[in-house]
Amino acid sequence: MALAEELHPTHENRDVTLNEHYTFFVTNLSETFSPQAIVVSYQQRDTMENFIKETKNGFDLDQMKSHDFLVNEARIMLTTYLSGSVH
Repeated sequence: MALAEELHPTHENRDVTLNEHYTFFVTNLSETFSPQAIVVSYQQRDTMENFIKETKNGFDLDQMKSHDFLVNEARIMLTTYLSGSVH
């Protein structure tokens, strides 16, 4: 189990202050990846999960009409493609 932390320094007005913001990841990737690589990996995963959530909410895709994976995949692809061609 590994613990990776991330520090986010912030600057407010003219005074430089350090607000410590910790993010903790509990993972079994510590034998293979460095703490920095784990942070980057989880940040990318978070970005993708947000993209999926925004797509589902924005295109009314939160419920699938079929139990067939290929039918649902086609619906998602067509919906997002047609939306992009309209805008």
